[in-house]
Amino acid sequence: MARRAFTLIELMVVVVIIGLLLGIALPKYQEGKRRTYLAGMKSDLHNLQSVQATYVSSGAPYSADTTALGFRTTRAMCCPSPRPLGLGGLLG
Repeated sequence: MARRAFTLIELMVVVVIIGLLLGIALPKYQEGKRRTYLAGMKSDLHNLQSVQATYVSSGAPYSADTTALGFRTTRAMCCPSPRPLGLGGLLG
């Protein structure tokens, strides 16, 4: 019995077909992934808005000062002063 194997042309055709399918499917997958990420961000923003509205409607004073919320920060922790880049650039 002679054993029949795939020829090089047949294998190349299969590789091309797989490449074409990936070329079609990958952009759709990336678009769906991006839409999912944006939907999550919108949901998080909506939740923050609801929490803020609840906090303000409870009669608590609204302040940008984080110590009123129980956080203890200093100027150095909140907003560090920029360092000069020097000769090494960003890595120096």
